[in-house]
Amino acid sequence: PVVPFIVHALLEKLHKAYHARQETFAQMSGVAQEIVTGIRVIKSFAQERFQTRYFQKFSKEFQGSCNQLAKTDSLFAPALEIPMALGCVV
Repeated sequence: PVVPFIVHALLEKLHKAYHARQETFAQMSGVAQEIVTGIRVIKSFAQERFQTRYFQKFSKEFQGSCNQLAKTDSLFAPALEIPMALGCVV
């Protein structure tokens, strides 16, 4: 009887983590598109290093959101198996 509550809680966390990952991916894609579109201007003002650091900031945010999603997702199977195993033991 505990499993549906655990599944519901984990699915809520997974939904939030997927949404956060998608949002950071959209931001990173937007920045990449801006950089590619304005590459001539960036090169003419010698702003390559600044733009690289700017993109890396969004890339690290995306990496963090992917890692958070992976951590949450990795809890799903054990959260189902442990209560079922305990139910069998009881």
